[in-house]
Amino acid sequence: MLYRQRLQIERDLLTGRTPGAVPGEAPGTARPSVLRPGSRQGPPALESAIAAATVALLVLDLALALRERARR
Repeated sequence: MLYRQRLQIERDLLTGRTPGAVPGEAPGTARPSVLRPGSRQGPPALESAIAAATVALLVLDLALALRERARR
């Protein structure tokens, strides 16, 4: 999949289109869903908090499992 995307980006650059532009569009246009360099936005705070809580629960589960195994 990544190789195909790289080929499409290379094709766009060689034909003068903005990478991610739909083939029927005018050169220099791109779909809004395509991220441009420097336009990355971080995930919303709620998603980050959920991810952090999930990692914390996984670490706690691992620690408790190791403690239980050490007792045996």
